[in-house]
Amino acid sequence: MENADRLALAAAGGSKRSFGKLYGIYFRKIYSYIYYRCLSRENAEDITSTVFLKAVENLHTFRPEEGEFPAWLYGIARNSLMDHFRGVKRTVPLENIWDVPDEKDITLDPENRALWEKIKPCFDNLSPQEREIIISRIWDEVPYSTIAKFTGRSEAACRMSYRRAIESLRQAIPLSLFLMILLHKFYKGM
Repeated sequence: MENADRLALAAAGGSKRSFGKLYGIYFRKIYSYIYYRCLSRENAEDITSTVFLKAVENLHTFRPEEGEFPAWLYGIARNSLMDHFRGVKRTVPLENIWDVPDEKDITLDPENRALWEKIKPCFDNLSPQEREIIISRIWDEVPYSTIAKFTGRSEAACRMSYRRAIESLRQAIPLSLFLMILLHKFYKGM
């Protein structure tokens, strides 16, 4: 059993310390996962808080034999994002939540607007599943095994989708923009 699974079971049993450790391990990862989908610090903070609140309230439902804790937590994050976008714009299909922020979205952080305007057209030609996998792998650094569990696809299918999407992006956009997409998270940290 993975260490995170043990911590989750201990937290479900009432150990605040174990939940604190899980929070410390996964807060930044979940925040990044959410941020790179809504591109708003304020919304990412709110949704991340919701994710951890739901996690603590539902830890009793976590079963390691059904999947690892990270996949369970990312599933909560994914569902929380969908709930958020349901409230933001009801006319957009949930699988196209990438399309919600636009030039009129005042919640989009100003420093990300220029990058968003360059990246969005490149990603529009990808399927929602391909976008999810690309963002999860590149910006969130989520392993394929975890992506497979929270998307309900096989690990091999996730790997294949990733390769196809990267190849599609590589052919469709200039090399400089392609590198900017791949390295964006590193630029943010500088």
